[in-house]
Amino acid sequence: MDTEESNPLTGAVGALIGSLLGVLAIVILGQIGYVAVVSGVVMGFGTLVGYSMLGGSLDLKGIIISVIIMIIMIFVANRMNWAFYVIRAVPEVGFFRAFFRFGEVVSQNAEIASKYHESLFADYLFCALGAFSYMKKGKGEGEGE
Repeated sequence: MDTEESNPLTGAVGALIGSLLGVLAIVILGQIGYVAVVSGVVMGFGTLVGYSMLGGSLDLKGIIISVIIMIIMIFVANRMNWAFYVIRAVPEVGFFRAFFRFGEVVSQNAEIASKYHESLFADYLFCALGAFSYMKKGKGEGEGE
C-alpha cells in the first residue's frame, strides 16, 4: 500500500476500467464452462492496478473504493453469465429481460439458485485471492527499497 494520497475520483474511474477486464474474463470463461481462478485474479488485479494508475497511488481509500467496485462488477459479470445461459435455453427471452429478471428464476428454482450462488461465491473468492496477491506483492516490493 502506498503512503502518498490518491485521487479517489480518477482512481475510481481507473478501477472501473480495470474491472471491465475482469468482467470480460469472467463472462468469456463462464461461457465456455469454467469458473476459473484466473478470471478472479484478472478482476482483482485489473481493478487495483486501474485505481493505482489513474488515482496516483493505492492507499486505504483506494483499496476500499476498489473493493466496492469489485463486489459490484463481479455481481454484474456473474449475472451476465447466467443471462447468456438463459438465452441459450430460451432464445426468445432476450439479454436484458434475462439479466434483470434472473432473480425471479433464482427465487423459484432451488437447483439453479444453488448453482448461481456457488458460481457467485467462487468468483468473489477468486477475486479476493487475486486482489490479496496483488496487494501482498506490492507491499513486499516497497519493503525492500
